[in-house]
Amino acid sequence: MAIKVMNKKKVIGYICQSNPFVDKKAWSGSIYKIRIGIENAGFEVKWIPYRKNLFFRLIFRLCSQVSFLNGFVYTRLFFWLYSLSIDRKLLAGCDLFFFPGEWQLIEYVNLNKPKIIYGDSTMPLLIDYYWSDFSEFMKKQIIRLDKKNHVKSDLIIKSSRWAANSVKSDYGISEEKIAVIEFGCSLNKDEITPIMPYEDGKLRVLFSGVEWERKGASIAIDTIKCLNEMGVDATLCLVGIRPQCIPIEYQNLPFVEYVGYLDKNNLDESRKYACLYRKCHLLLVPTKAECAGIVFAEASAYGMPILTHDTGGIESYVINGLNGYRLPLGSTPWQFATKIKQMIVEKEFAQLGQQAILYYEKCLNWEIWGSRFRKLIENKGFI
Repeated sequence: MAIKVMNKKKVIGYICQSNPFVDKKAWSGSIYKIRIGIENAGFEVKWIPYRKNLFFRLIFRLCSQVSFLNGFVYTRLFFWLYSLSIDRKLLAGCDLFFFPGEWQLIEYVNLNKPKIIYGDSTMPLLIDYYWSDFSEFMKKQIIRLDKKNHVKSDLIIKSSRWAANSVKSDYGISEEKIAVIEFGCSLNKDEITPIMPYEDGKLRVLFSGVEWERKGASIAIDTIKCLNEMGVDATLCLVGIRPQCIPIEYQNLPFVEYVGYLDKNNLDESRKYACLYRKCHLLLVPTKAECAGIVFAEASAYGMPILTHDTGGIESYVINGLNGYRLPLGSTPWQFATKIKQMIVEKEFAQLGQQAILYYEKCLNWEIWGSRFRKLIENKGFI
């Protein structure tokens, strides 16, 4: 339920590339949902866009072809170019400014009101985790700019304790300036119906992710193969992976349902995606690198137990024994399959599912996000 505010609404300048009023795909749907969360908190949102111009795109192409310049898109020149595209007239009338990522723009836009940044990581966490092959010179440039703008901001909100701890330890920023608010579920409430927990029969497992290697798609498929070898009748619903990205040895397997990529900006495809949750019993995403994972909030909303790796910021979304399990990074498909069979034998699905819904209602939804956001703003004296 949206928070009722009697006084005239304060205006938050929402600085990002994607239109937060229509784009349901950007940042796994979070750009759109964060805007709703801010409105639920009782604020008016004004979109302040920035664009990549032709000159920007040309430099990007040139830099991407030179290995030494890998990562150049995160340096001062690029954010300065970004800043040139911002219409300064739109800044007038804003009481606060909000950056869902790309807070490096703070350096180049003169903002005389409180600046709030919200993200799922810091550059020290991303380099050599998500991104690799950066030169030492480039790493220093990127981290220096990221730290400078964290320091310049008035409030730093991160989507996991993992990311918040990095702000404190890597940048030496006081904990009083840092807060954690987890991402919510990207699906609409009217699409969410708690699933029936698995008891027996065919086990339908859901995998949702776009990147084959990073999201651990091969591990998920091999896990289902192991389950069948263990005597568990199981199938995998593979969502998000485009057909051309699937290696030949993983194509046309009888225990895999190949759904492909679904666009949440397309109403029919968004409904199909929601329907897949209702058809499955377990979410299996053995990702190798993850800052947060909106998919875990989605699964919790449906009461679907989760199995994944223990990496990055996942510990804020998947709590061992509460809504699923995080296995050590590097766990084999056989170990994942063994854990699933143990969950079946010990009849854990119903309890994990119930606890998942409670965790979703307590932490992983955008109404709660808005309430926590409002409280932070008030405690900081920004309004």
